[in-house]
Amino acid sequence: MLRERAIVISALAALLLAVSLWGLAPVANRYLITSALSVKHLVLMRFSISALLCIPLVLRIRKQGWGKREWLRALLCGLANILGYNLMITIAVQWLPAGMTGLLASTSPLWIALISWLFLREPPSRIELIGLALGLLGILILISWTVWRAEQREGLLLGMAMAIFALLMWAIYTLAVRPLSRKYGSPVGSGITTILGTLPLLVLWDPHVLPSFTQLSGPAWLAFALLALGSTVIGIMLWNFGVAHLRSTQAASFMNLLPIVSVIGGSLLLHEQITPVVIISSIIIITGIIVAQLPSLLSSSYKRTLRKQPSTAK
Repeated sequence: MLRERAIVISALAALLLAVSLWGLAPVANRYLITSALSVKHLVLMRFSISALLCIPLVLRIRKQGWGKREWLRALLCGLANILGYNLMITIAVQWLPAGMTGLLASTSPLWIALISWLFLREPPSRIELIGLALGLLGILILISWTVWRAEQREGLLLGMAMAIFALLMWAIYTLAVRPLSRKYGSPVGSGITTILGTLPLLVLWDPHVLPSFTQLSGPAWLAFALLALGSTVIGIMLWNFGVAHLRSTQAASFMNLLPIVSVIGGSLLLHEQITPVVIISSIIIITGIIVAQLPSLLSSSYKRTLRKQPSTAK
């Protein structure tokens, strides 16, 4: 009993730490880009390291007999993930506050539901539609507030547009990589798409990449380690450990903390201002995400109730 309780507590702590690492990623991104590195150098080093770390995961591909279709799907998924999502979101944080970036990133489940509806003919339920509408309403409030702000209006709008495009690319990647993950395993699917998506970035390599990192300060190295290792490798390992010992719906609820971590982290570490509009839109967006998850949550609760009921069959 004590052992099981310790495992549950460890799983909860792992999920909390994983979400904290992911929530602080926009903060680290913005800190590095605005004070230490160019977007190109940051993206090159971050994903070159990630790709190297993924090589041991994909060595088993030789025994899995991949066909041309699988390789093509993996390539397209990698481009959508690394170039479409990660590169675009890194560029976007040049203009977006870290808190706003994290808030927009938290809407990814809504974009996945929208893409599934439009292209995979998987219509959402009424509750999911309400959640989707609330999330989009929160984003519209942010955009409207940005339009009426005279200071840095164009940069903020450009950053928001790039962030939303990046989230659409992430939704496409999430849905397109499923067949690979189901057939060959999630580590292999994630690893090979990361490697293939990083390869085009190597064309941008220049002699100044490594020297630029030798000049980083201690805090900058800490921020880079959080990005290259914390959010990319350690975060995923912690998340997988937590999910393995808790219900998926219980684990998914932790993702609602991501924008809160980003907003608080941006305020404490980057001195970003938390305005009433950001607070209101955050509440609406997080409410929309929670509402959109209700069908799966209620379904899981109903199934658990059925399993607990004694059988009346004779």
